[in-house]
Amino acid sequence: MKTLIGVIQSEANLNCQTQWIENLKKIHGDFEVLIVENSFSDNNFEMLKSVFKHVLKGPYFNTVKERIIENRNVVLDWFRTHEEYDKLLFLDTDIFPPAETLQYLLACDKKIVGTTCWITGKAGTIRVAWNFFKKDVEAGKSEDWMKGAKENKNYIRPEGKIVEIEDIGLGCTLFDGEILRKEKHIKFRENGMMLNEDYTFIKDLRDEYYKIHMHMKVNCFHDLSKYQGGGMNG
Repeated sequence: MKTLIGVIQSEANLNCQTQWIENLKKIHGDFEVLIVENSFSDNNFEMLKSVFKHVLKGPYFNTVKERIIENRNVVLDWFRTHEEYDKLLFLDTDIFPPAETLQYLLACDKKIVGTTCWITGKAGTIRVAWNFFKKDVEAGKSEDWMKGAKENKNYIRPEGKIVEIEDIGLGCTLFDGEILRKEKHIKFRENGMMLNEDYTFIKDLRDEYYKIHMHMKVNCFHDLSKYQGGGMNG
């Protein structure tokens, strides 16, 4: 089973690009990487081509929102036309997954499954807020599901669970290729919200009766150092 790791990148994220590439090399599994570079200049595009086999020059737009939407669709369209890949893992370039991430996500045999991501800023380390649990598991419960996260390390939690949720961000989320190729009408799109194009994408899939899962065993570190002040307070 072969996985495509789909990534969008620009010069706005250069602060952690070197570390992210080194972390990516540690991931176990049969995968290839597609990077869609969407900076105004070609400098970073040329650098990435020297490192990765599949690098595309994506469209540039003045707003971050437009760039994210359109370039994620480039990744999606490329995957849909390259049927040698069975799975698509969307991965952000400020997300640092543990080496075993792909193995665990594939082993749980879910059509859509993501990891838990932790972000660090002025307010300390907290779990990404837009993972809404569907059943009786809620963010903020007293149970310490993520013991060790405050150390800002990637890790695998032995007692982790796989839970069904309403929504998940695409920082590190695995999709089954069959459903993405079947539901070709579903793309990233404008939704009238500030960002959250991943929310709309997931909602559109959920509306087609696909269940969304999160693997509580796999915990990624989300580096927000590129944002002034860490981006946590307001």
